[in-house]
Amino acid sequence: MYSPDSPRPLIDTVAILNHPTFPHGTAWSEEALERLKRLGFTTLQLNIAWGSRPGDEALNLEDVVEPATEWDGMRQRLELNSRPDRRAERRAELAERLALARRVGLRTVFHFGAPFNRHNEFGDAPPNCVSDPEVHRYYRHLLRRLHDEYPVDDLWLYTYDQDAWLCSEFGECPRCGGVPLHRRLPAFVESLAGEWASMTGGRVWWSPWELSAGQILGCIGEFERPEILGLALHNNIAECMVAHAGDRNTSNLARAASERGMRVAIEGYFGAATEETETLTRLQSPLATYHQVRTMMAVPGVSSVKEYYGLDLAPYDPNLEAAALALAGEDLTDDEVLAALSARYADPSTRTTVEDIWRNVSAAMEMYPWDVSWFARETGRRGARHSLDKAILRGSVAETPAWLSTRASTFMVTADVDPHPWLLEDLGLRWSATASFLQKALDIAQTLPPDLRIGEDFAPFLRELDAFHRSTRALGLHCRESNLAALIRDSVARRTAPAEGVVRELLELLALDQVNAREDYLTDVIETLREDPAVFASVWFRAPTLNPPGHPDTVAGRPGAVFTYREGLFAMTSS
Repeated sequence: MYSPDSPRPLIDTVAILNHPTFPHGTAWSEEALERLKRLGFTTLQLNIAWGSRPGDEALNLEDVVEPATEWDGMRQRLELNSRPDRRAERRAELAERLALARRVGLRTVFHFGAPFNRHNEFGDAPPNCVSDPEVHRYYRHLLRRLHDEYPVDDLWLYTYDQDAWLCSEFGECPRCGGVPLHRRLPAFVESLAGEWASMTGGRVWWSPWELSAGQILGCIGEFERPEILGLALHNNIAECMVAHAGDRNTSNLARAASERGMRVAIEGYFGAATEETETLTRLQSPLATYHQVRTMMAVPGVSSVKEYYGLDLAPYDPNLEAAALALAGEDLTDDEVLAALSARYADPSTRTTVEDIWRNVSAAMEMYPWDVSWFARETGRRGARHSLDKAILRGSVAETPAWLSTRASTFMVTADVDPHPWLLEDLGLRWSATASFLQKALDIAQTLPPDLRIGEDFAPFLRELDAFHRSTRALGLHCRESNLAALIRDSVARRTAPAEGVVRELLELLALDQVNAREDYLTDVIETLREDPAVFASVWFRAPTLNPPGHPDTVAGRPGAVFTYREGLFAMTSS
């Protein structure tokens, strides 16, 4: 039984229609928005607002408010990242979505990044500086223009990422050098919040994404009118994470903000589509979702919860149904949650089978080592084939305060590393345990009635479950294979025979690996190992040369071999 400490009633529950993988999966309609209301949502974010700009959705104020070519002596300083040929279409979309939300009685929020600095193109000294009074004036002007054309209720403001970026006190900006961020950023945020509150009575929710926990605490203490602001937190200091919601830093920040009179919102995943599983969008793990949402609701000081990635209403999504049960406020046992969700199936034996599948996939989602690195995410971008070099861990993501400080309290690896054998052993065992839950779910699924296995509910889910299982199994195998190969290499260096069973186990794992990949790519490796372990150890599963810091995409291994690890991650895929 899952029982968080008495979650308080929520004031706002915020939905996003559609998501970055399918930006147009569900048509915007009164029917779709009414369904969101029935699920328990009170507020709707009007744009997907993702850094990759799926569907060329608006990401900045300048994408929907015509940028000033000349305003009080100030020009739009930078070319926008959005498509100029879609400006009229984008503006019409926003107006239509706003009108739909108002007709069905949903509050609205527009999400944007500011000050616009083309993401991190300019490093630590971007041209739009929060210490520049003209930047404050310009963005207040843009807010007035936004309100005149699109009277949304609230705003969701990123000051890092979302094509925004901030000067570093350790950088070259003449205004910001030596001035801690918490002594200059609050004035900018509060300038916008005050302007918006004076026009609408609405709220600016500030998301301090990419700031360290200490910087966020410092900013909270510096706000002069905290009551007009909202603090928007991911459900983990490092990310939104289903299995690690409500960590200590998030709880501390929520408490500090609420004690100063700030409203606090926390974001997580309410549906099957998440950044963690991207591009897999149909994985059904409703218990994990229910546990996550209830944990978010129980964080001290939180009054609002919000979807982070987005919701596709077209397919049946038991994760979203489980989130709705959590939002309703009832403290249910796991069995009660599963029974409520499986009631749609008439046959009692089918209900039991489906519940067992959901139970195992949920356990796998909570077992998976999401905490090892940011790049354990995006599981759908990895296949079941891995490189033939030693498994390495990629951890470097961005040169921001958060990545170079607090996020290491959640992620084991925040720099690219050649891992210690014990770290590989740990991960290999955890991935293998995860894969075992997924395999059990697949085995149970074979007992489902054929019409359900091929139906719209389960066929896409089972395909993705199989892909998730095979990629997870490959990660566990790669870790163990790397350690066994290292043992053989050590024995060669000592001019001794490998320990008994090492070669035999490695042969067995490579054979299993090839079956798991459903691809004949290890035959030569297996044959070399059988014939001469010393030759095998001199060629295969050697530590690759890590790229220098900041190198985006590749790592070199054996002579002539180059591997991408943006998508391949630990189980690197040959390019």
